[in-house]
Amino acid sequence: MLLGGESPKIDARAILEYLLKIEFGKLPLYLGESADGISEEYFRLITERKAGKPLSYITGKKEFFSRNFHVREGVLIPRPETENLVSAVLERLPKEPVAIADLCAGSGCIGITLALESGNSVDLYELSPDAISISRENAEALSANVNIYKMDVLQEELPKKYDVMVSNPPYIPISDMCYLMTDVLDYEPEMALTDGADGLLFYRRLTELAKKHLSDGGILAVEIGINQHFLVADIMKPLGKPEIITDYFGVERVILVKKGVF
Repeated sequence: MLLGGESPKIDARAILEYLLKIEFGKLPLYLGESADGISEEYFRLITERKAGKPLSYITGKKEFFSRNFHVREGVLIPRPETENLVSAVLERLPKEPVAIADLCAGSGCIGITLALESGNSVDLYELSPDAISISRENAEALSANVNIYKMDVLQEELPKKYDVMVSNPPYIPISDMCYLMTDVLDYEPEMALTDGADGLLFYRRLTELAKKHLSDGGILAVEIGINQHFLVADIMKPLGKPEIITDYFGVERVILVKKGVF
């Protein structure tokens, strides 16, 4: 039976672990346990996965930075690639307390992780009611010191200055949306994937916000799409010298600028 993802056996096992309430990866330790009464639900969920529904929407969770985050339809699923953004910021944070803003916060995985790892309070800004609801659930479940606000990043101004601004904005050009895999295109929220234009709209806006609301020497760090590094670096160049950060595979994933440092 071939599921919609690249690892059907792993997905099938994860669904069974979810129904049996077994920690992910621990199924072999429970092979003697009874699975009576779940076969019908199991095959229903297998059918959903085969049709393309993301595993994280089926199980309601996704691991990020070694923590489980709640997710559901209407909220972008955290990606391992985004951990590069969090790591880059954490490596450059000063020891003293700083004011941090997570813009386009989604599930809250970036801002919540920064708060938990650094000990700083983090402000999360998000427009989607579904994402705001999930980020509140995650903040409560993980006991994170965050504040969550509804805000249209493209239209509104930040209420105060920050020392760090971080964002994984919608960056897929509208012309590229048709090339996405079914489990992304048909299930994940379009507003979290694309800006409806060239994929650079949010980077321009974030740069403008940083000019007004980022402290001198402060950090603006953003996740970028494939082959966007030169374009985004050029947009952010007026703030300072852009640093292009690659992942373990050498793929450009993050652009980071220290304001006023050229």
